[in-house]
Amino acid sequence: MPLPLSALVPHQVLADGVQAEALRLAQATRGERTEPASTATVLVGCLVDPRKTGQVMRSLGRAWPLPESLGHLKRLRKTSEGAIEMILCVDAKVSDPGTPLMGSAELFERFLSSAAGLDAAARDELSSAFSTSAMVKKLPADPPVHIGEARDWSRRLWPVHFNPKNCLLGTRPALAPVPLTAVEIDRARKWMALVCERSANANHAPAACIVGPATDTLVAVGEDTSKIDSHPLHHAAMVAIDAAMSRILRERNRRKAAAGQPLEPRSTLAHGQAPEKRARIDEAQLP
Repeated sequence: MPLPLSALVPHQVLADGVQAEALRLAQATRGERTEPASTATVLVGCLVDPRKTGQVMRSLGRAWPLPESLGHLKRLRKTSEGAIEMILCVDAKVSDPGTPLMGSAELFERFLSSAAGLDAAARDELSSAFSTSAMVKKLPADPPVHIGEARDWSRRLWPVHFNPKNCLLGTRPALAPVPLTAVEIDRARKWMALVCERSANANHAPAACIVGPATDTLVAVGEDTSKIDSHPLHHAAMVAIDAAMSRILRERNRRKAAAGQPLEPRSTLAHGQAPEKRARIDEAQLP
């Protein structure tokens, strides 16, 4: 049984966390400044000798690996003054209300004493690599949802990696769900109703349609015929795309013929029908 139309484009389809990311995505897409939804408290130290960067990174990675949830944070950054700051470790205790405020030297001493699996020589090496002080910083605990947001955070807050798969949205930003206006929802319902009708007329086979977003006009429709003709590519989306490209080719050749230019070749589809013929068939079925 096909889904009822009321379930196809609901007003509230995202969980709170995903919807918050979708709102941030919409803001970042428009070029607006966004702020992290939550922050993580970390200890940051200033490297004395930049030549030891690689060695220190390996030592920190062994003794204080960043949790997987903070994989979007880069371990170090270069300040505008040329100094290299590096995340020493995640320190949740300094953010607890009951924890007394400690000086930077005391923070660094506690950082060294918390090392696991490092001998005294390795601790001394780390101690000499940094200035004997540490600062507390609050960095984004959630990964960026848009490349523009990642660049903005990297410039203002701390360098971050952008990987769409780390977001709750779990998809490319260009394809991620964003809040829809009432007009957009009505348009979506209208075209989903057409898809449901085409599916019902084709024994409830999957159907798809392509719509021009600027003009809100139908470009092409298609139903899944993969089980009928045993072709793995003849699912609804590919059939609709094939019909759309056939119409584009036919219109392009019409203009070239009017200008006396040579026509583009008509490639034969796998099922033996020429694109122009398929375009006529699909157009005849359009409402």
